[in-house]
Amino acid sequence: MDSETGAKITGRVLMPTGGIEVTCDDMKVETRSDGSYEFSEVKVGRHNVSVQVKSYRKESKTIELSRKDEMVVLDFHLVEASGTANIRGHVYDAETKEPITEGHLSLVLNGPVVADLALMGNKYAEFGKDGYYEFKGLAADIYDIWAVPQGRYVDQKSTVLVGEGDTKCQDFYLEKREEKPQH
Repeated sequence: MDSETGAKITGRVLMPTGGIEVTCDDMKVETRSDGSYEFSEVKVGRHNVSVQVKSYRKESKTIELSRKDEMVVLDFHLVEASGTANIRGHVYDAETKEPITEGHLSLVLNGPVVADLALMGNKYAEFGKDGYYEFKGLAADIYDIWAVPQGRYVDQKSTVLVGEGDTKCQDFYLEKREEKPQH
């Protein structure tokens, strides 16, 4: 340890999960299960600390450490990302092509996600009497959409890529569950 290192940067990412990467210049740490993190042996000087999690806006803070025994607390409160993309469509019976009117769709970010963030970033839409659904104000990304009908149909997943300003149509044609004979 040289005379310029020894300061600490500590804080919390205010989300109920661990495993979120926090960077300080070229150093990286992961948050603990309570969202806390710590960089130790940080050099005196100016540093950029940032957090970026899929489906949330990146947050960065610049701090100046003036003494090697200094400890700075930086907490981050992440805000869900939004955008101008939309995904909409209908849910139909694959055989009859009639709309399915009862159930919901789950919109989930595609790809690797951190622990419980998949649940936090989910969006839901009910499909109405004409089988129509819509997700508005999405950030550009890749999404998995799950059609989850009530009753006798099999759940179905589709993956959709949207860019800023895109409106994509994704219809679902659901198969009926095989009826099991009752004994």
